[in-house]
Amino acid sequence: MTRIQRTAAWLVLGAILGGVSATTAIAQDDLAESEALLREVLELRRSSLGEDHPQTLQTQRRLSRVLLAAGKREEATALLRGVVKTSTQIFGPSHPETLAAKETLAMALLGTRAPASAAAESTLNVKPKIVKVYSQREIQRSIDRGLKWLADHQADDGRWDADGKGEGAAAYPDAGSALNDIGVTGLSLLAFLGSGETTEIGPHRGSVKKAVKFLLESQDADTGLLGRRVSQQFMYNHGIAALALSETYLLTRNPIFKAPAQNAINFILRARNPYKAWRYDSPPIGDNDTSVTGWMLMALASARDAGLRVDPAAFEGGMTWIDEVTDPETGRTGYNSRGTVSAREVSTLSDFPPDLSEAMTSVALVCRFLHGQGPDDAIVQKSASRLFERPPTWDEEAKSCDMTYWMFGSMASYQLGGNHWDRWQSHLLAAVLPNQNDENERVAGSWDPVGPWGKTGGRVYSTAAVVISLQTAHRWAKIR
Repeated sequence: MTRIQRTAAWLVLGAILGGVSATTAIAQDDLAESEALLREVLELRRSSLGEDHPQTLQTQRRLSRVLLAAGKREEATALLRGVVKTSTQIFGPSHPETLAAKETLAMALLGTRAPASAAAESTLNVKPKIVKVYSQREIQRSIDRGLKWLADHQADDGRWDADGKGEGAAAYPDAGSALNDIGVTGLSLLAFLGSGETTEIGPHRGSVKKAVKFLLESQDADTGLLGRRVSQQFMYNHGIAALALSETYLLTRNPIFKAPAQNAINFILRARNPYKAWRYDSPPIGDNDTSVTGWMLMALASARDAGLRVDPAAFEGGMTWIDEVTDPETGRTGYNSRGTVSAREVSTLSDFPPDLSEAMTSVALVCRFLHGQGPDDAIVQKSASRLFERPPTWDEEAKSCDMTYWMFGSMASYQLGGNHWDRWQSHLLAAVLPNQNDENERVAGSWDPVGPWGKTGGRVYSTAAVVISLQTAHRWAKIR
């Protein structure tokens, strides 16, 4: 194998590992060889693709990381200044490629700044910390532990008690609101379906059967509504549960599930505002919001894939709303109007500032992909850069945990692919894998509900949402 072939093999391996660049993987074995290999690849790409080709710029950025790790900060800085300048000219100042180059340049500049003292010089000479590479086996083990916790805490009637007050094993600490049993049951069912488990196959097929049975028994035969009209949460609950029923029918093709799934979809279609989207009411009263609309569009897309009847006008209306509340200059999507921030319960506004999250932007991106827009679309690129700037971080003091954002952001970033997905997944893994509970059996395998919706959805919600986020790469096919 030639050195170029070995480099290509490493790059492929890095993509397979998911989330950590190939440069990081090579640097752990041999920085010197890594540098030589990347220089050879860079010259090849310069000669065959040109100085300003995106792949040439990516290789320069990867090489700069190796140079930084090897202590060659001045050369890394000079290389990165050129990458930033070229990326800005080609992609623009807010494009993810440009931002990534600026971020790496900032690291290099930190290392070349004149130290104020001997102690500072010693600190600056420490090589950058190598980010932990999580293997697919570790990721799968985390998913399996999350699913086991969910299965162990399912109530006998098939639901997951959102308030954690069920009898026996169904009880657990740090619960949410009893109003959301339908929603968290639907979300948990989606987590099992995401690992390929159905009513007929998988180690947890018994849990899947019970969950589906509970949802079917909770459906109003006349309206198709899943659950009851209690508080504004009922539309969220229905949308999530309808998606779960549609996915169940899509995966099993069991005719028993077809009519209930169709009835749930029909309820969604009737609840839509004329020419627009959805919010809290059915029949609709004219209000729309991005959060409810996202769940409804996902349910309709699943139904479409399953061969159920879906009115195309519903997609058009939903996307009309998404466009209306998305700022064309910044790419940020609002909650109930352009410029508004992510939704929050009033009681959590001070604890979880909504302007720190791009949850609505991630929801909008998922909807755009489901509607057929591609990653090269101008507004998609602007929205994508906002997610790129705010990857997942687990910092309870800074209130940065937002499992809903991480779930939709994972779906969107995976569709974007490339550096978007690499950066997002590496941050996601670093955030959630070390923070999965290893304590007593009541919480072992779950994630603490420390995000803005923890008090509403509880431990079941946080665990199911994180599992779904981790499943993204093997759950969702590339839409384009």
